[in-house]
Amino acid sequence: VHNILSRAGLLEKRKKKVRKDRRLNKYPYKPGELMQMDVKHWKRSAYQYDIIDCCTRIKFKFTYKYCNANITVDFLEKAARFYAPAFKIKCIQTDNGTEFTNNQLRENWLKTPKLSPAEKWCKGHDIEVKHIPPSSPNLNGRIERPHGVDKWRYKKMTTGSHTFEELREFCEEDCLDYNTYRPHSMLDNMTPVEFLQSLEGYKNACPDFSVLY
Repeated sequence: VHNILSRAGLLEKRKKKVRKDRRLNKYPYKPGELMQMDVKHWKRSAYQYDIIDCCTRIKFKFTYKYCNANITVDFLEKAARFYAPAFKIKCIQTDNGTEFTNNQLRENWLKTPKLSPAEKWCKGHDIEVKHIPPSSPNLNGRIERPHGVDKWRYKKMTTGSHTFEELREFCEEDCLDYNTYRPHSMLDNMTPVEFLQSLEGYKNACPDFSVLY
């Protein structure tokens, strides 16, 4: 039917949608204003915690043997030390995993829901916590995308044995490489650290990479 109407000239041509400019520096975020956090599972051999700044794309990650609420607090403490020399974390956005929140637990159905250890830690450090709706990882796209890149780079650059020691070493080296050596097209082909230092008031700002080791 479409072909017949098209040949008869009875269909109007659809206007092409103009793609919006998605360059990161067009967004109104400031360093530390919004962070996205998630956990990547490496075939149950290790759990890679990641957090990324939506403004500068500076990313911190650390590998653990387990994944639970207490380890999340340990990661948050490391992340706060990592970003402290550059800027303060103001808001963290996560999914609804039990390592981040108690939203899925029965206690939260009551009138007085209990805060998770991670939420208590953030509250004590004056950091706002946001949780995306269930089944919507696209809302955490800035941290989900690097997970796919990590998987590809690990396959190409290592033996692929998925041992904890190899995964920990890969995590350390890739975090340093990602922030200081690899240019990003969304950042005008600058590295995340270079982009941070190009912003007004952050000329000599730099994260504390010693936290990785």
